[in-house]
Amino acid sequence: GLGDVYKRQKYASAGAAVGTLIAEFVVLVVQYKVLKKQVKNILLQINYFKICIGIVIGLVVSVWTKMLNLGDFSTLVLSSVLFFSAYGGTLIVLKEDLVAEIVNELLIKLKRK
Repeated sequence: GLGDVYKRQKYASAGAAVGTLIAEFVVLVVQYKVLKKQVKNILLQINYFKICIGIVIGLVVSVWTKMLNLGDFSTLVLSSVLFFSAYGGTLIVLKEDLVAEIVNELLIKLKRK
């Protein structure tokens, strides 16, 4: 009956989700094995202290947004915009290497136009 169809659809969705999760995990493992040396070198060059400061400042801004009680969707949108602005702004101010390189590349491209 109709209940059986619903159960099959429910399990089909769960099966698709599990299959996708397993496939993505396999892709992650294969990519990690292929790129292991490059990933290791990159991870050693990251300044985690600056990133943590940016995350904490972004988190404070996000929590403050939650206290405004603007409604779920408005809070989500505003919180996201403010978090990434605070996080990115902090990394720019602290001159985090990767962010500084990205900003310089953007400025070079804007000057060309």
